[in-house]
Amino acid sequence: MRAFSIVILISAFFTAPLYAVADDKPVADDKAKIERLELEVKNLTEALNTMRMQYTTLQTRLESVRKILGDRDILDAANEQEFDAKLCITRLSELKQTQAKLKSLGYTDQHPDAVNVNRSLKKRMLECGDETADLNASGD
Repeated sequence: MRAFSIVILISAFFTAPLYAVADDKPVADDKAKIERLELEVKNLTEALNTMRMQYTTLQTRLESVRKILGDRDILDAANEQEFDAKLCITRLSELKQTQAKLKSLGYTDQHPDAVNVNRSLKKRMLECGDETADLNASGD
């Protein structure tokens, strides 16, 4: 039994380095995988940093575009208000001219045409608001 134990010890002693050598290959493969993964992590980190910079640049551009569009909306609204004011003043002027023409033709304020013109004139003056002051200051 003792001889058998010695044989087992000796065989374990000589075969242990063989197992270690056999295990070196998977360790080398693992090291290669680790290096490859570390390189991939480094590349992905660089790509992420690049994307973050691009995102920041695009955010800045987007804010510029929003500002331009916002300014354009403000300008469009201002132009629309100016157009409405001019249209209102023009319509008021036309109504006043019609009123004056009717008076020059001898129509009284009770005449149906004069009543309609006066009603339209009052309605337009209410709709136009401040623009009527411009008309009264410049036209009458």
